[in-house]
Amino acid sequence: MINWMKKIEKNALTEYYKVSSLENYDDVLKAIGFFTHKYGKIDWIRSNNEYWLANDARLRTDFNVVTGIKSDKINNIKEKNQK
Repeated sequence: MINWMKKIEKNALTEYYKVSSLENYDDVLKAIGFFTHKYGKIDWIRSNNEYWLANDARLRTDFNVVTGIKSDKINNIKEKNQK
């Protein structure tokens, strides 16, 4: 790991949960479950990348996060973007 990242990590993070891949939904689900169990209900899931929008919506649905788009609305958005 790059030295400046080690410094930022120590100063900025309370803890982290490593997943093998963000594309592995089960691993991400377990990670969010871990943080929910330890810190309480998640109130915000945000993506800055269109690639992750569907997974973010699924996580919002699975964890009942009220901010943002849930799974039942994501297909409408994807269809509009493809036109």
